[in-house]
Amino acid sequence: MNVCVLGAGTMGHGIAQVSAMAGHDVTLRDVDEGLVESGVANVRENLAGGVERGIVVLPKSSSPEHVRQNFELFDWEMDEADVE
Repeated sequence: MNVCVLGAGTMGHGIAQVSAMAGHDVTLRDVDEGLVESGVANVRENLAGGVERGIVVLPKSSSPEHVRQNFELFDWEMDEADVE
């Protein structure tokens, strides 16, 4: 499903994040491109905060390109011991 969020403020970037984590293709739009950039930065900060707390949240995706993008968000590696 494609989701377009109009408005990248507090609620907009939050809705975009939840939608992306549910596996939807998300487009975030705002009349102010700076707010879009800020909204994307806020989503990245939210994900980084989870990593700092030991929680890795990877958005669900069936698209190989999106899976690659998800793994490139952070510089980390995973081995067998991490999944046991």
